[in-house]
Amino acid sequence: MKVLIAVDTIPYTSETFVLNHIKGLIDAGIEVKICAFNKPSDQKIHPVFNEYNLNGIITYKPVLPAGLISRIFKGIGIFLKSAVVYPAAAFRSINFFKYGVNAIKLIYLYEMSVFVSKEKFDVVHCHFGTMAKKVAFYQDWGILPYPLITTFHGYDIDTPSIRADKLFYEGVKRRGCLFFVNSSYTKHRVTELGFDVNKIVTAPVSLDTSFFKKKAVSAQRDEIRTLITVARLVEFKGIEYCIRALKSVSDSTAIEFKYIIIGDGPLRNDLELLTVESGLSSKIEFAGSMDQAEIRDNLDKADVFLLTGVKSSDGRQENQGLVIQEAQSMELPVIVSDIGGVSEGIIDGETGFLTEERNVEQIAEKIKLLLTNEELRVRMGKRGRTLAESKYSIEYITGILKENYERVIQK
Repeated sequence: MKVLIAVDTIPYTSETFVLNHIKGLIDAGIEVKICAFNKPSDQKIHPVFNEYNLNGIITYKPVLPAGLISRIFKGIGIFLKSAVVYPAAAFRSINFFKYGVNAIKLIYLYEMSVFVSKEKFDVVHCHFGTMAKKVAFYQDWGILPYPLITTFHGYDIDTPSIRADKLFYEGVKRRGCLFFVNSSYTKHRVTELGFDVNKIVTAPVSLDTSFFKKKAVSAQRDEIRTLITVARLVEFKGIEYCIRALKSVSDSTAIEFKYIIIGDGPLRNDLELLTVESGLSSKIEFAGSMDQAEIRDNLDKADVFLLTGVKSSDGRQENQGLVIQEAQSMELPVIVSDIGGVSEGIIDGETGFLTEERNVEQIAEKIKLLLTNEELRVRMGKRGRTLAESKYSIEYITGILKENYERVIQK
């Protein structure tokens, strides 16, 4: 079996699920090639990228020169190469009578060239509906005439402009053979957009449970309990409510704690100001962005994981929250909001606690319960590890993907 993976940008360290997908397929003996529009400008490289020599199987979209003359000269070579494989599409890409300014600027020519290959594939699997939209567009030109599979993740179905445009995914609906979603919540959101429910399969994004594995417990532990959040600092992650809950814990108990926030984003200044106003500056650390190894090592030293997400003002909610499964794989009990698809990824009362959205006192009570009960923390952590291994490992999810690939190919 030969699979072409289409993504916008690789290797994003924040999108480890894409690399886990590729790693799982390769380990299962499936031949993989990758096409991508962009390289990240300033990103730490995930170990999988080098370990599996992914750079050798990636084709990147040619960089579009700003100057018209250099764009044309470079475009001549791209046109000649593309015309060998897809002559009709190559001429179509520069048909400015039909396609206007994008054809004149050679945007279509440069874009379509990333998909041009003499290799044959069994399926094309796109990460994010926005990439599938591109592939479906060029499939209408005769490029990549293979079954189109799409994995929807979140922003690609929750962005207000996408939901408002009934024709946005028209080509994907028409061309798509199979649509993977990471939770029942995401499935509901996708069907609301008019996708055929019979073509939708729930397959959560996976994690490497051999990587996210707790080390041996050290003989001595700091008496200060550590809580941790790993998230982008944006509204729907709800980090504000973690801080407010910890203010309540600090005011009502003598529990010594430290809260580490890993991640960055537009709300960092606001959250830092709230921390100061709450009198928690000595207890809360904004650690910024980290790579996967650094995140794992910090999870390994923590006692409790928090992610008190909310439904944001633009309607965004957590669709799966892979980091919740990563925390459970590290044997951390989790406290998370019962919104979106989050509840499908924990066992309430067994691997952690679900709390009401924005309910600061409820969050605080669960924090106090876990910080003062080591036996409960350990028991929940062990159960969480079992859940992660059984339902979210790369091996398990790859099996689901492979089975569905075969089903599509046989049609």
